[in-house]
Amino acid sequence: VGACDTMDFGYGSPDPEVYKNVVYPLDGQDDVPRSFAGRESPEPPAPPQGWPSGYPVTVWAHGFVATDHTITVDGSDQNLDHIFMAPGDSRAQGLLVDEFMLYTYQPLQPKTTYHVVIRGTQGGAPVVFDWKFTTH
Repeated sequence: VGACDTMDFGYGSPDPEVYKNVVYPLDGQDDVPRSFAGRESPEPPAPPQGWPSGYPVTVWAHGFVATDHTITVDGSDQNLDHIFMAPGDSRAQGLLVDEFMLYTYQPLQPKTTYHVVIRGTQGGAPVVFDWKFTTH
């Protein structure tokens, strides 16, 4: 009914030689949407002021355990208020297996570069996802 976009994520056997870590938006990507209306089922947690939020930023990393996460305007050290969800988070209703997601409380600013850093461990070794993207 009306417009609908669907993403179907299949389950497979994670093979470290086949499955690689993936971030989205991609490092250096531009023209990234600025906001997210939250209209999904099940709906993720709304920011304190309600929808819309900033556009979702995601990481897929098998066996990763996140310990720290920031999203800043590039060149600033002020971590923007955001929601972060990881596997095992009850708010994700069991849907996150190897996926991590964050979104800012407020929509992102136009034509602005954002810097994301998510630190943790994978297979007992330290891992840092560190990338930037620019909004439209």
